[in-house]
Amino acid sequence: MLDAAIRTKSTQRLSLQQQAEDLGLCTWPAELKPQAEAFYRTGRAQRLMDFLAERPEAWQARPNVHLAFRNAPVAQRLFPHCHLGITEYIHRWSGNDFAQIRAYHYNDIRGEPLVLASGGPVRRPLRMTGKPAAP
Repeated sequence: MLDAAIRTKSTQRLSLQQQAEDLGLCTWPAELKPQAEAFYRTGRAQRLMDFLAERPEAWQARPNVHLAFRNAPVAQRLFPHCHLGITEYIHRWSGNDFAQIRAYHYNDIRGEPLVLASGGPVRRPLRMTGKPAAP
């Protein structure tokens, strides 16, 4: 994983994905609790927003909500839709919503029913994709 290979603190995975005629570079920062702390409790989240604002033609980010355990296969992940824009999403996790980030061991949740609070959608993690700007 990327975090072990180059000692990243806020992301674990990078991926190249074909998107129509383009090749997209994707990453999922703040997927795990320690990554979320490194992303939202430092200046990294704001730097990401600044980076996106300076390069809107080449980079985009969107919330990619999912509930899962570490290394969960796709079939064991839940992907609800998130209605938040990227700015509000980052501001919420950087603010009071950060207290909602939890980390549970797989054995502690196995067989437990999933309950979502009625106070709004679950809002993590973030998916970021980018492509080189056209010459």
